[in-house]
Amino acid sequence: MLQYPLSVFIDTNIFISGKYNFNGNGYFSILKKLVRDGKIKLYIDNIVKQEVEKHIKSDIYAACAKYKKLVKRYQLV
Repeated sequence: MLQYPLSVFIDTNIFISGKYNFNGNGYFSILKKLVRDGKIKLYIDNIVKQEVEKHIKSDIYAACAKYKKLVKRYQLV
């Protein structure tokens, strides 16, 4: 029989595969519900937090670069 709350550690790849989506019906909404219901005690290592922040910044930079390229290409500005 499981003893609640379960200790859960999340790694960077979980955030990336979930596309950082904390809203809607994605994985994180299920995880939030389990934490709220006391089924899970969530742990996130400081290194993982820094890696996730680095990936988010990188993704934002890449999206901005694509946007700027399209603006130049179609002379939208």
